[in-house]
Amino acid sequence: MKAKTFFGLYLVLCLAMTFSARAEKIQAADIASFSPVAVLEEEVFRFDTVIEGTAVTHDFIIKNAGNAPLLIEKVKTSCGCTTANYTKQIPPGTEGKISINGNTTSYAGSKFLKTIAVYTNDPKNKQLNLYLKGEVEAFGSIDPKNIILKGVAGSIIQSQIIITPLKKYPFNIVSSYADNLENKIIFTLEKEADNYLLTAKNLIEKAETYRGSIHLKTDNPAKSEIVIYVTGFIK
Repeated sequence: MKAKTFFGLYLVLCLAMTFSARAEKIQAADIASFSPVAVLEEEVFRFDTVIEGTAVTHDFIIKNAGNAPLLIEKVKTSCGCTTANYTKQIPPGTEGKISINGNTTSYAGSKFLKTIAVYTNDPKNKQLNLYLKGEVEAFGSIDPKNIILKGVAGSIIQSQIIITPLKKYPFNIVSSYADNLENKIIFTLEKEADNYLLTAKNLIEKAETYRGSIHLKTDNPAKSEIVIYVTGFIK
């Protein structure tokens, strides 16, 4: 009698375990079927050649082909020159966008290639990568690129930059002004045969670090302004 009772209990336990395993599989299948599905219309956007300093923008479209809300949890760009705005929640059967803005300043004569990592709650696409790329060409030759005023207070501290228009983009500098450098520097701009000579001189007579910029307005609509960044390291 005891043997039969034990066998009966064992059989009930086995059946219960089987039903539990099946229930877990069904539940897992239900959860898997109720999930978002991220679909990108494109992963790479190649822009036409631009002049250095041009802001490049593009909207990447992302669709939700699943049956649960698609969440864009975060978006990371490969450097500070690229920023992103994006739709945070996309209902099933609809689409959102990831808007990318790339700053091509300092990329003259080189390729612009940035990676954007998109993190979602799609179980099969936790991370998606987007790419913004294209060629950047120079508007003019600027040597050196920036002005650095470094030295001991009380001494003569100055720096010069040569700005040369290129044949493809001829221009004249029609006006200029300094930003955030009041009482810190003076500057002069002289036109020579084929170029401009920009000279900046420090005015600070004490230890100080400062930053600002010199803006040069041109008569070429392809690039109406050239910005020269100025940094002072006065000991």
